[in-house]
Amino acid sequence: MTLLELLILLTAVAVVVLVALPTLHPPKAGNLETFARERLYFIYEKERAYFLRNGTYNSFAELASGANGGPYLDRRFLGEDYRERGVVFSGPDGPTEELLLTATLPDGWRITLDSKGRFRTHKPPPQQEPGGLLNPEQVLPDFRRPGAEGEPSGRTPPAGSGEGPPPVELPANPA
Repeated sequence: MTLLELLILLTAVAVVVLVALPTLHPPKAGNLETFARERLYFIYEKERAYFLRNGTYNSFAELASGANGGPYLDRRFLGEDYRERGVVFSGPDGPTEELLLTATLPDGWRITLDSKGRFRTHKPPPQQEPGGLLNPEQVLPDFRRPGAEGEPSGRTPPAGSGEGPPPVELPANPA
């Protein structure tokens, strides 16, 4: 092989790797967000069609049933929430005049779509670290009234009795 043939072969391999590389990476969050928005808009169109025929918006299960001129959605929507690609889609629980569709992404971000066709993106709530709050019983000493049942009476045990440390003598104030 000559040097020229080797360079042509390396260039061909580099082109193949560059073409194949994007397919080897998992989908980015932006792609999942785009998917969620497109699916929300699809559901929104079905809800609008139901609204124009019946005068109200309704649950996914109702739109997936054959009642009221349907089905508007397929059988995948028969549950309360619809899940696809890790995104949870939810809508109205029953007949309502106002529509609010929600897509909750796996990382906690939420995208909503209202009856006017406006999208909004909501940050996930802040995560509370496990054990982030301290139990007051672990931090504060147990302050109980001396002499209570099963509690010490507040007396100092005699020195050398083995009941506790001996009393400490404080120096007298020279003033």
